[in-house]
Amino acid sequence: MNRKKVLLLLSGIQFFLLALFVMLFVNKAISLTVFLAVAVTIGVVFSALIVVAIRKLPPM
Repeated sequence: MNRKKVLLLLSGIQFFLLALFVMLFVNKAISLTVFLAVAVTIGVVFSALIVVAIRKLPPM
């Protein structure tokens, strides 16, 4: 896979995970602290994966 495909895949997965937790928060299934902890964790993990993808994979 090239960098563009990996970045699109990671961004799509991150979007769906965040959308899932936003729906759970809006429906009062999880509390604010759990939502914030999960959102920060998802952000950190996917940011690290994006940095690794940019450094290791060919551009096109």
